[in-house]
Formats: sequence, C-alpha cells, structure tokens
Amino acid sequence: MTWGLSVAHGVSLAVLIAVILTGAFLLMCCGYCVAKGRTLRREYPLSDRPLNRGFVVVTILEAAGVAGVVIAAQKMGRFDVLPAWIGIVIGLHFLGLARALRAPVYYATGCGITLWCVLAWVLFRGNLLGLAVGVVSGAILWVTSSFNLVKVLARRTAG
Repeated sequence: MTWGLSVAHGVSLAVLIAVILTGAFLLMCCGYCVAKGRTLRREYPLSDRPLNRGFVVVTILEAAGVAGVVIAAQKMGRFDVLPAWIGIVIGLHFLGLARALRAPVYYATGCGITLWCVLAWVLFRGNLLGLAVGVVSGAILWVTSSFNLVKVLARRTAG
C-alpha cells in the first residue's frame, strides 16, 4: 500500500486515513486468523499421507506457466504487464487446485483473480497495473482464507 501511495504523488488526508484504517483492520483480522489457525493445527495435526498427485501436477503447471509468461514478456520487452499475466496464471492455478483438493471455493477464487487480472490488464498501465492486480488479488485471497477459516470453525463448534 505504501508503494501505491508513493506512486499516487500527493494523497488527500481522507484517503491516507482510510488506507491506514483499512490496513490496521486487515492486520488485526490476520492476527486473529493466524492465532485461530495455530489452535486448529494443534488440534488437527497434519497426516503422514503423501502429497495429492493432482496438487503436485497443478503446482508444476503453475511454475511452468509463470516461467512461460516471464519469458514471453522478456521476448516482447513488456515487463510492465507481468503482474497481470502472472495473476492470470495464478487464477488458473486455483481452478486446478479446486479440483485437486475438492475445494469448491477455489473455483470462485480462481475465476475472480483471473477475471480481475484480465480486466486490469485492459484498464491500467504501468505502476497502476501492478497496484491494481496486487491489491485486488490479495483481497480475494484474504476473503478466501477467511471463508475457509470460518467454515472450519463453524464445523468445529457444530460437531
């Protein structure tokens, strides 16, 4: 966020206060999620099962996709579009994860990130593109994490 504000050159006090309050709220929520996650991890330790083969395949495809877009951007001399292109690959990666991990919420996450990154690629240029992709994709991932945590906590209190 500070990087984005530094790019904006002259931000009003109202915007600065809104960003600081939003950041403080997100930090408090993240702290809560980390604390609850640690508690859940102690109660439900990891199993000794090997990694899901689908997860490994999706992760390898994501790495190859990111490498591919970096090479394409380098060949075209368009490093300015890397945030959007990498965001598209990450969004598509979530579609694969949804199937591999049987987590339907990841379909929404993947669609949201992919569609936003395509839209941002069309609408924004330069530093604003990186800022738009990073902030909105991060918010989508934060909402997904919060949704998963609430779902686990609800199941825990119900059962």
